[in-house]
Amino acid sequence: MLELAERKILRQIQGLPNNTANMAVYTLVGAEPIAITLDKNVLTFFMNIVRNPGTIECEILRRQIVFSDQRGKDFINRVEKTLSKYNLKSSSYYIENPLNKMEWKRLVGIKIKEYWKNECHNEKMEKTSLKYIEIQNNPLNEAHNIWKSVKKTIVKM
Repeated sequence: MLELAERKILRQIQGLPNNTANMAVYTLVGAEPIAITLDKNVLTFFMNIVRNPGTIECEILRRQIVFSDQRGKDFINRVEKTLSKYNLKSSSYYIENPLNKMEWKRLVGIKIKEYWKNECHNEKMEKTSLKYIEIQNNPLNEAHNIWKSVKKTIVKM
């Protein structure tokens, strides 16, 4: 629901029709989908817990790993799905070998950029309407060249 609202707003801002491909909506302005932002927050929270091994939160996390059901909706299952989505190692590995904050942010950033770039290219191959759009090297957080070519003007009201 949140993603639908985000895409609708981005379409309206850019003046794009409702049937515009999702990938085009995000890559033209270099916007980060809300799902990626949520995934970053989940992974950051997970590593913050893991880096403090003596806390109750870390003990609860360890217990969840042992007793969790793969189909459950608990936090550790969300973490595992997110880790596998971005081709990261399992939560058990990171509990035993926690990374410092900067290493983790860099690793997660690289994996998310790879994932999103692959998603963009896959969607471009699937949809014929996207065959003429050129995907940037970094489709996240970098506006498409077409928007960079527009002259910035200030409108007085």
